[in-house]
Amino acid sequence: MRHSSKISKANVDIEYLQNHTDEGNVTFNDKAFNGNEFGLVAMSNVWARGASYDFLQATAFHDHLCPGVTSGLHIAEFVEEKLPITNSSESYKVISCPNWCKEDLFQMRWDATPGKSGMFVMALTDAEKKAVPNVAGIYIRWNDTAKEGDALVLAYNFSAVDLPKWTGPSWGSKIYQDIVLMPYENNPEAFITILKEFKVDAAKLANLQNAGMHPLKVAGVM
Repeated sequence: MRHSSKISKANVDIEYLQNHTDEGNVTFNDKAFNGNEFGLVAMSNVWARGASYDFLQATAFHDHLCPGVTSGLHIAEFVEEKLPITNSSESYKVISCPNWCKEDLFQMRWDATPGKSGMFVMALTDAEKKAVPNVAGIYIRWNDTAKEGDALVLAYNFSAVDLPKWTGPSWGSKIYQDIVLMPYENNPEAFITILKEFKVDAAKLANLQNAGMHPLKVAGVM
C-alpha cells in the first residue's frame, strides 16, 4: 500500500508574519504542518535568534515552546547565578509548588526529575496562590556529602515588564511573547523576586518533600 505524503514550506519568521498575516492564517488555519504549527513556528523563531541547544531540548521535551517554558529558563539562570554548583556533591532540587510548564526545563537542564528525587511536584489552590502572589517554587542547592543545602523561595511575575504586544491574529500571541521574553535570559531578575532564603538540613529537606507537609509553610512564607 502506498501512503501519500505532504511537503510543506512556509516563511514563519515572526517579523515577516506581522506584515503578512494572510500567509500566517493559511499556515495555521489550514494546518500546513499537520497540527504542529505552534510548536514548530515558535521553536524556529527562537532558534533563529540564538536560543541555546539545551533550551531547544527542553522545548522539544515539553512538546512545544510557550512562555511558561521560557520562565523556566529565566528561573534556571537566576538560580545558577545565586546558588552556583561548585562540586560533584552538589545538585539542584526543586520543590515545584505550584507547577507550570517551567518544570520540564528543569528536568532537562538540571536532570532534576521526580524519578531521581530531584523534583517534587505539588499544586496550590487558588486561595494559596493568592496568599503568596506569583510564587514559583523552592529551589535548593543540595550537598549530598554534607547533607545540607541552601534554598530560595522565588516569585515570578510575568507582568513585571511592559513587553511589546502582538496585535495580529491570535495564533501569533504566545509565539511573539516567547520571542520578546528571550533577551531576558541575561536579565532574569526583571521578573524574579526572592521571597525567602534559608538553610536546609536533612530533616528540613524531608519536611519540604514529604506528603502531608505544606512546603510553603515549612519554608515560612505562608
